[in-house]
Amino acid sequence: MAVLMSVTVALADQYCFFGYGTTTQTGVLTENTSAKCAIYIPAEVASRYKGCYINKVRVGLASRSTTLKVFITKDLNSYDVTGTSDAAYSGTNDVQTTEKFQISGEEGFYVGYEVTGTAPIVAVSNVYNENGCWADLGDGWKNYAAEGETKSPVLCLDARISGEKVPMDACLISANSTVSAVGEPATLSATVKNQCYTKITKLSVAYSIDGGEEKTAESGKINILTGKDAVVTFTDPEANLALGVHDVKMRILQVNGKDDEVADNNSGESLINVLQFVPGKRLFVEEQTGIDCGFCPRGIVGFQYMSEKYPSQFVGVAVHCYDGNGPLAPSDYADFVRNLINGGFPGSTVMRQNSTSPSGDNLEAILKNLSKITPEMHIDVESKLSADEKSVDVTAMVTPLIKKAGARYKLGFILTEDNVTGYSQANYFSGGSYGEMGGWENKGGYVSDPLQHVARATFGYEGIEGSIPTEFNLNEVINYNVQIPIPSTVQNKKNLNAIAILIDSLTGYVDNAAEAHVGANSADCIETTENAASPVVRIQNGNLVVDGYNGNVKVYTLDGTQVAPTSLSHGIYVVKGEGAQQFVKRIAY
Repeated sequence: MAVLMSVTVALADQYCFFGYGTTTQTGVLTENTSAKCAIYIPAEVASRYKGCYINKVRVGLASRSTTLKVFITKDLNSYDVTGTSDAAYSGTNDVQTTEKFQISGEEGFYVGYEVTGTAPIVAVSNVYNENGCWADLGDGWKNYAAEGETKSPVLCLDARISGEKVPMDACLISANSTVSAVGEPATLSATVKNQCYTKITKLSVAYSIDGGEEKTAESGKINILTGKDAVVTFTDPEANLALGVHDVKMRILQVNGKDDEVADNNSGESLINVLQFVPGKRLFVEEQTGIDCGFCPRGIVGFQYMSEKYPSQFVGVAVHCYDGNGPLAPSDYADFVRNLINGGFPGSTVMRQNSTSPSGDNLEAILKNLSKITPEMHIDVESKLSADEKSVDVTAMVTPLIKKAGARYKLGFILTEDNVTGYSQANYFSGGSYGEMGGWENKGGYVSDPLQHVARATFGYEGIEGSIPTEFNLNEVINYNVQIPIPSTVQNKKNLNAIAILIDSLTGYVDNAAEAHVGANSADCIETTENAASPVVRIQNGNLVVDGYNGNVKVYTLDGTQVAPTSLSHGIYVVKGEGAQQFVKRIAY
């Protein structure tokens, strides 16, 4: 006799991660090595997850912890649910709770952690939310995101929320400002966090520009995993925006072809800055090298290749610190670069973000990707010797192109010297046993070629606080001047170069850089056309001079405002020639 059996298979719970920030750490809340921290989830947000539960907390730490306890509670002075981790490291750590915290959907609650370590440990993101940064730093619980003159960015902290059904929710963390050239399609950008139970492969948005008709756009194919975030771009090929700054309103409509089920975190506002000419980023590379390092000709060849092929896009500093600091590099700066790279010789750090080989092929590949990215601020630099030739007078000219919420910048300065003689470079490539190396395989075991890009002096190489104001207007030039004493190690003052770097205060990364020979300007006649026969353009005593040109010449500021070619103020200009020989050049004065 046959027996029929009925089997019920329980479906696995869906889950998502909820938090207020991105997954990228951009700084620390405090120099304290221990703290209590939390985010608050108010009742109106908790109601989305009624009937769900939390049994895991994701904590972002800036350094390794010695103890870590997570908690979920309605009262910060008495925890409802806790969990501990035996080992937690710099980066993301998932900590299981001992029991589930049930979400009633009717009350707000806190998700947080207690931590101790041996270095600053509380990581924050670059996003701001009034519920995103509660902390007890030894003087009681405070809302650091809402209290005090300087509001703190949110903690790197998420709750894993599980249940039979969690919402289809893409959170618009921020609508990002963008830059476009006149006549080109308008680009819109948004930082989106996946708070769904599945990965996001497609997004649809509605947007309007300058209060006009609302349009819709779809992203291309994307891949944002649950709990992760990404920058998503959209294009309006028919916008045809005029020169200047335009307001954008944006909201998420659909996720993977389905309606977004949470409307109150879908909207944002930003700007599109339309310019005559959109500059790319320059590649800033700091190399650790040394004359006694036989493999360091690899960096010499790489820097030479980049300087010759990309003279207006490559900014390099050779820090000689292979065998102590010696006379070839400022000792404190050499120690700083060694710590950044934390690797063998020759080594380099690109934009103070990543360590990499200074080979020409490698640096060229990085530059090709970097030059496609619009900098948040454009930078140029000019310099001259002081009257007594004991210092270099350096002026950085910074033009804000993009406004980014919570962004903070500062300037740093470096002097390098070219054609430094009197030293012999060890060369393991001699004889070709290590293959070709830009001709060094044909040179001897020690080579007395002049050294280039040699770091000589610095002024605020980690950034000068207050050098860039926190409030600024797009396209208006910010000038900042310093005087850098010339050290006695410099052989020939006429071979000095001045470098200005723009540093993100939150991350320490370099956003952009500029270099100019002393007595020159980094923006002098950098062509934006490939017309090698275009005329020499310069500004003399405030007046535009175009040698030997027969045609109409127009001068524009970066935001596209046409100005008279006389009595020009110091700044950056776009010069257009409209005769039989047409050209476009960018020039600074």
